[in-house]
Amino acid sequence: MATPRELRQTKGMLLSSPRLRRLATLLTVLAFAAGCGDSGDGAGDPNACAPGPAVPGALTTYTSPGAESSACQPSTLPASFAAVSAARFAGAAACGTCLEIVGPRGVATATVVDVCPSCADGALDVSEAAWIAVADGPPGLATVTWRTVACPEGGPLRYRSCAGTNPYYLCLVADDHRFPLASVEVRPADAASFVALARDASNQWTLGFGAPMAEPVTVRATDVHGHVLTDTFASLAAGTVATGAADFPATCP
Repeated sequence: MATPRELRQTKGMLLSSPRLRRLATLLTVLAFAAGCGDSGDGAGDPNACAPGPAVPGALTTYTSPGAESSACQPSTLPASFAAVSAARFAGAAACGTCLEIVGPRGVATATVVDVCPSCADGALDVSEAAWIAVADGPPGLATVTWRTVACPEGGPLRYRSCAGTNPYYLCLVADDHRFPLASVEVRPADAASFVALARDASNQWTLGFGAPMAEPVTVRATDVHGHVLTDTFASLAAGTVATGAADFPATCP
């Protein structure tokens, strides 16, 4: 039987082989990769909706005066939020999008709540919390890459009725959706089919009626991946919040 010293010597001889050293390195890398997840977009799930492509850009910071002053009109501001260029904002189409930002310090997920008119196409203007997570030093200018991902804590989908809503005019702001919205439609109680609402640059979905809107009202929302959520609400009166049954799934066909 080999002595402990002989076993140690044999182990040293084996690891001195270049081929075996390469194998040991490969096994270490594979073990590390197996333990790593891809945050925000359904890590480890082969059916997860694919994140967007990586976009390089400059990172700056700003202090928002409040949720009500943000272009997307979120009900509350998350700790990590972002403003994107006018081109990326696309008339509020980016509202509620979650961005995974990778910088020299680390990674953060920020929610798009605003537009940055002075930002270049790939640039981001973010909250201090997002800056601290990804960039070194005091707030200033950094270089990062980012991509769109599923929001990690979505839903259920909620609809806030604007102050101007009345029986002849519907105005909704949608909150807490996992992916950006592509469309919102409604079907009043006396209607046979859905009709589309128009989204304005303030992230408001609006529709005018020639006659008083009959309640209850069914709302159908579709996200950018084609997921559909349908909810029926007894009322969508001005200043109220209607909460749906669920959020969009994180998986795609």
